[in-house]
Amino acid sequence: MAFAAAASLACSATADGDTAIKPVIPHSHAGAESCFQGSFTGKALDMTAWPSYAEQAQGKGTVTKLLGQPVSHVALHRTFTNGREARNETWDMDFTVNVTAPLLKQELFAHSGCIWSGWDTKTETEVSPAFKLGCSIDCDGGGFTAERIPGTSSLSLQFWDLAMQSGCEGGGRYRLSTVTPLETGTFRLDPAPLDACAPLKDWAKD
Repeated sequence: MAFAAAASLACSATADGDTAIKPVIPHSHAGAESCFQGSFTGKALDMTAWPSYAEQAQGKGTVTKLLGQPVSHVALHRTFTNGREARNETWDMDFTVNVTAPLLKQELFAHSGCIWSGWDTKTETEVSPAFKLGCSIDCDGGGFTAERIPGTSSLSLQFWDLAMQSGCEGGGRYRLSTVTPLETGTFRLDPAPLDACAPLKDWAKD
């Protein structure tokens, strides 16, 4: 939860009905799903490539910085769980995110949870209605924030050192971070049919 708190502090905007995120994220019942995606040119993320699990176990491999890696596609699948209220869990919803990095020739995935988020740094209080999702992986796995683009049903994603995998066990691990300027490393995702997120759901089941 430390990441979520830090991410909340990063934004001082005050939400209103035009930026509230709950209306564009189905949450009427546990199991409600949504899918968002976007295809891009001229977008990039800074990445860190770690040795595969097998290499790490053998004391082999090196950590490699991959700055300004092009990103051609990002997809986000999210399932509402109401976990914090219903079961005193950490998350309000589960997420799976997929990033296509063409120079790596890799499909990168991450799966964990999100909370409704919004923080006014001037008053140091929670903002209602919430205007973004704070999504993170426990145990120092980083995360991302998703804010509603004002007046639309689309989301704007920024990555904060999010730990990703290429495929399942042994495929290697990557960390993704937003580059500067933010326009290059911020991703607009538009609502998409659930079928478009089928590869994400399949990966999360593995």
